[in-house]
Amino acid sequence: AIGTIQTKETAGGTWVAAANMEDRSLTYRYSTALHWSLGQFAGASVETVPRTSWERVYAVVISLAAMITFSSFISILTASMAQLRRISTDEIRQFWMLRRYLRDWGVSRPVAQRVHRYAEYMYQKQKQQVQTKDVFLLTVLSEPLREELRNETLSCHWKIHPLFSSASMHTRVFSKAVCEVSLARGDAVFLCWEQALAMSFVASNGKVQYQLGRFHESGRESSPTADAEWVSNGMWMCEAALWTSWLHLGDAVAITESQLVSISSEVFGRCVQTHAWLWSAVSKYAGNFVDELNRLSTDDLTDLLHTVISPGGLVRESGFEDSSNPCASSDETVDAHCRRTSCHLGL
Repeated sequence: AIGTIQTKETAGGTWVAAANMEDRSLTYRYSTALHWSLGQFAGASVETVPRTSWERVYAVVISLAAMITFSSFISILTASMAQLRRISTDEIRQFWMLRRYLRDWGVSRPVAQRVHRYAEYMYQKQKQQVQTKDVFLLTVLSEPLREELRNETLSCHWKIHPLFSSASMHTRVFSKAVCEVSLARGDAVFLCWEQALAMSFVASNGKVQYQLGRFHESGRESSPTADAEWVSNGMWMCEAALWTSWLHLGDAVAITESQLVSISSEVFGRCVQTHAWLWSAVSKYAGNFVDELNRLSTDDLTDLLHTVISPGGLVRESGFEDSSNPCASSDETVDAHCRRTSCHLGL
């Protein structure tokens, strides 16, 4: 368009006329314009040159804009490449230091392999997802806001349980009782006859092998036995630890690198007592759970009680679906149900 402006300067012809563009095909005209535009970015010479003052001004403006844009692009690209190089160098150095440490301290080969494999897993996981400890501004949040944030980020794991799903509006109350646990392949989650201290949910792509009784000595690295049970993403273990005193009846071992979300029974009991409706509702559920537990035969007892006791049925029996009013429970109702429940609910 600038090349066709009619001024006294155009008597000698514009670049359109000088290049005889009007007689050229549309493809040639478009490719010539594109060639000239790219030439401004690369600083390359093009046979198409300005013929008038306006064309010259236009070419200067485009050249300046191209120089600034191209320089910014190169600067960003160089900075990104330098950052990637630093990250790669740091990764290589850290794993070199790990191998040297294991070698200098004479760590056995099987243990060294497990350590190295788990370090690689966690390093990749931290690169894929921003970790809480890496965000400094999270440390300046108020305590209630931190609890609400923890509830938002972790509740997706425990809300698969019908009880916590039904009480989803109040699960922030016990967010202090929740913690994340990272496990390497072969790590024991718990062992037979240990005191159960928490209920655990398997998160991400983790997989845990559970077997009643004790594992054989080589169990940590062996293939699953025929009677072993798998606990994977969306499943939980040791629910009884929240409602009564419980000893583990078998061994649970991580078969892959796994993440668990655990609810501490002691802290959970203290937290729910601060919320009247939740205390009442959970006490009803706990009483029904203990009643069902007492009806089981010894042969049916396991740390995976959701396979023999239906949590959904207990939630319906406890009246969760009808408890739309959090203030509906009286003190007498709370006391009646609490007397049926023992141990970690604070009684």
